[in-house]
Amino acid sequence: MKTVKRFFSKRKARFLTLDTNNTRPFRLVKYVTFTSLIFVLVGTLIMSVLIMQWARSILLSKSEDYALLLAENLNHQIFLQFVVPVAIEVGKIQLSNQSQYERLDRVVRGTIHSFEVDQVIIYDMDNIISYSFHRQITGRRNMGGIGYYNARTGKSTSVLFQKGNFIELMIGLPKFSKLSTYIPLRAEKSVSNMSGPMLGILEIVQDLSQDYVAVFRFKFFIFMTSLTVMGSLSLALIYVVLRGEKIIRKRNDERLRLEAQLQHSERFAALGEMAAGVSHEIRNPLGIIRSSAQLLKKKMLKFDIDNHLPDVIIEETGRLNDIITDFLMISRPAKPNFSTCHIFDIIEKIQPF
Repeated sequence: MKTVKRFFSKRKARFLTLDTNNTRPFRLVKYVTFTSLIFVLVGTLIMSVLIMQWARSILLSKSEDYALLLAENLNHQIFLQFVVPVAIEVGKIQLSNQSQYERLDRVVRGTIHSFEVDQVIIYDMDNIISYSFHRQITGRRNMGGIGYYNARTGKSTSVLFQKGNFIELMIGLPKFSKLSTYIPLRAEKSVSNMSGPMLGILEIVQDLSQDYVAVFRFKFFIFMTSLTVMGSLSLALIYVVLRGEKIIRKRNDERLRLEAQLQHSERFAALGEMAAGVSHEIRNPLGIIRSSAQLLKKKMLKFDIDNHLPDVIIEETGRLNDIITDFLMISRPAKPNFSTCHIFDIIEKIQPF
C-alpha cells in the first residue's frame, strides 16, 4: 500500500512540474510584450514632445523672419517718407513736435496696416522711447532691455514674453505671448546698397497668443492621437494576453483532467492486478478445501448418513468462490460476448421459474 501511495505522489509531482514548465514560456512572452508596450508608449510620448517643440521653434523662427522682413520695409519707408522730407523741410528731426510725430505715425501705420503687428516702438541712441503706438509711453528711459543693447551692436534680436501661471506655461498655453524683435534703424544711401549710420532702434512687437493657441491645439491633437493609438494597441495586446492565458489555462485544465483519468485508470489497473493475485492465492486453498469436503462426504455416507457438515463446507466454499469471482468482475470487467439467438428459446428456459 505504501508503494502504491508513493507511486501516485510521484506522478502528481511530475504533473505539477509539467504545468509550471508549460506556463513559464508564456509568462516570458507576456513580460516581453508589456515591456515592449511600455517602451513604445514612452517613445511615442517623447516623439510627440519633440514634434511639439519643433512646431514651437518653427513658429518663433517664422515670426522672427516675418518681423525682420517687415522691419526692413518699415526702415525703408521711414527713411524715404519721413527722415528725408523732414530733414529737407525743417532741417532737424524732433519727434516732440506734434506735426512731426503725427507724420511719422501716418508713415508707420500706413506701412504696417495690412500686417499683424501689435506694437511698433522706436528708441533713440540713448535708450529713450521716441515713438510708439501708445504715445503715453514716449519719453521713457531704459525700456529696451537686452534686445536694445544687442541691436546697438548691429545684431537683430528677438525676445519672447509670455505671461501665465506655472501650469499654463508648462503645457504651452500662456495667457498671452508676444515676440519683440529689435532691429537697428539705419539711414539709407541711395547710391549704394550699404546701410548708412544708425539712427535708432526699431522694436516690432507681434502678438503670438492666437498662434500659440493653434500650436497648443496641434500639440493636443498629436498627444490625443498618440494616446488613442497607444491605448488601442494596449487594449489589443491586453486582449491577446488574456486570451492566451485563458487558452493556456483551459489546456492545462484539460491536461489535468486527462491526467486524473489516467491516474484513475492506473489505480484500477493496479487494483485489478492486486485482486487477481489475491484471488489466485485464495482460490488454491479454497479448491483444496472443497475437494476435501466432497471426499469427506463420500466417506461419511457409509457411517453417518444424517451428517450434513460436508454439505455446509461445500456450500460455503462455493459461495466464497462466487464472491471472489464478483470481485474480479468489478476490478477487471470482462468484455461481453454477443451472439445471435432465438427469443422463444430463452422464454422457454425461464418459463418454469
